[in-house]
Parts: sequence; structure tokens; C-alpha cells
Amino acid sequence: MKTSLTRALAQTVDGPSARPGRWLLGVWSVGELLAGFFSADPPGHWNEPPSLTGMVHGNAALLALTAVPIGALLLVRSFRRDRRWQPTFAVLSLLAVAAISLIAFVASLIANEGIPSPISPTARSQPCEPWTFSS
Repeated sequence: MKTSLTRALAQTVDGPSARPGRWLLGVWSVGELLAGFFSADPPGHWNEPPSLTGMVHGNAALLALTAVPIGALLLVRSFRRDRRWQPTFAVLSLLAVAAISLIAFVASLIANEGIPSPISPTARSQPCEPWTFSS
């Protein structure tokens, strides 16, 4: 499916930023394929060094999830010149910028606090308290 999207865009989108955008979509396709082929480490073992398959899975997923919004942003720049894509240009531009912003936000969280784990022992031992609003 992902390689089909890359091939279809290769035939319909042209322009100076289309080629690197299509290339990054190809990187996304390969990264997703590798991340799906190699399994992640099981929950509860994330505080240990990763296994080889877990390392390949994580790096391939990171590469894929970084390549797709940048490739989308580059392709959107090419869509501006093509009459067929002009009605959707504004929406696609907004989605590409939102995807890049989301990745930057998650990267900042990971850099400051590490990878969050909802299955960590400390998360289980702390009771959930309901939200209270004081007026």
C-alpha cells in the first residue's frame, strides 16, 4: 500500500521538491516494513538494554515517523503548482505542519523525561485520583 502511494505520486506530482518528497515517502515505506517485520521488546522489559530485533524495530519506526511528515511537507509544496491539487493545498499544508509539530513535541518530551511507559511499576502503584475543579 505504501509503495503504491509512492509510485502513484511519482507519476502525478512534479516539481523541485517533489523528488525528495517522494524519496522520503519511500524511506517511510521501507521503515514501516522493517518495523513491522522486527518485533518490539515485550512490555515490562523496557528498562533493560534492547534486543537486536527491538533495536531494529525502534530505529526503523523512528526513521519512518520522521520521514513521512517531512516528505509530506515537501510534496505539499509541489501541490501548490499543480491545478489538480490546488483545492486541497491549504488542508494538506496544515496537516503536514501539524505532523511535524507533533513529532517535535514528542521528541522534546522524550529528551526531557525519557520514553513514557504506562506499564511501569510506579504507574501501577500510584492510585488514580479524579479531577477536581475548585471554583
